[in-house]
Amino acid sequence: MKSIKAKRIITIIGIMMIVFSWIHYGKLNITVGVLCLVLVLIFMIWRYSDKSVKKHENKK
Repeated sequence: MKSIKAKRIITIIGIMMIVFSWIHYGKLNITVGVLCLVLVLIFMIWRYSDKSVKKHENKK
């Protein structure tokens, strides 16, 4: 349960950073691109780690 809350908090912080950077700079630039890329990578890591845990639990 704690990991789900942590994932949500990190996701919200990442989205807020992207929106703030976009408003501050007024356009898509390298900073916003990097933040988006990091957020996507975090989602991919969580998704695949959750799938591997579920597969491992199903084998038991």
